[in-house]
Amino acid sequence: MPFGCVARLGNSATGSGAKAYRTRYVTDGTYAYGEWRTGSFGGQSLWTKRGGAWCKTQTGLATLDRATMIGYGVPAPNAARLLARMHAVGDLAPPVAAAVGARAHAHPRTHRR
Repeated sequence: MPFGCVARLGNSATGSGAKAYRTRYVTDGTYAYGEWRTGSFGGQSLWTKRGGAWCKTQTGLATLDRATMIGYGVPAPNAARLLARMHAVGDLAPPVAAAVGARAHAHPRTHRR
């Protein structure tokens, strides 16, 4: 399996207090949007299914919005559905301060796969 890829994505909750780690994923076709939270930090991740494996496209502290997902290659209709599905299950990882998030992930045009 390629580096950065997993066979499946699963929601999880382990530990407690400052050592708690939680994840949540929603999918739409070959795209997945994930949120993670550990202690007081949280972030989002974007995944693409390739050859039966889920491969990480992006992860970081900055909020993933529709335009950012499109910049990473997610078609606009899929991005809208991913955001709606995550919103429907409730936020797990609220966005962090913009100054921190701005450094958290690469710009979509410079990201290499």
